[in-house]
Amino acid sequence: MLKIYFIVATLLFIMEPACADCTGKSLTNEVKEKFVAELSSDWDSFQVCEIYSKNDDKRAFVEHSFGKKYISEVNILDCKEILIQNQGTSSGLHLGIIALGYPDEKIAIKNYKLVTSNDSKFLANTIILTGYTALRRSNIVVLLYSETFLDEKIKSFFKQILTK
Repeated sequence: MLKIYFIVATLLFIMEPACADCTGKSLTNEVKEKFVAELSSDWDSFQVCEIYSKNDDKRAFVEHSFGKKYISEVNILDCKEILIQNQGTSSGLHLGIIALGYPDEKIAIKNYKLVTSNDSKFLANTIILTGYTALRRSNIVVLLYSETFLDEKIKSFFKQILTK
């Protein structure tokens, strides 16, 4: 199992530079794969559940949680909601991924700076306290959020992904 993790991690690392002009969907898939590989690395068996939403619901969620200014100029939107659970445990670890593609890099940089300069690192208007962080690649801003952000594995994942 550990051998497979290292192979997957190596492939993702090798493929990353070739993805300079990625689409929102390829970035959310890339983050999902990294999340599953890292969190399940020391588990013998696990389950991954992906929750699907309609595009209008995704837009409404971004507007509700971050504000209209982040969604108004978006021309690409891809979201993933993932829950991973170690077999035999009663609770799982959550990750939400939102890729916001903008018409050009200037708009993406502006919105990335806005979302990362925010003093609060929690989504607004949520029932469950939800921590978040952001990444940017070219004209795409990727928002990562988690309802289980206090778990050490999630903290480690956020730190690891921010350093790459």
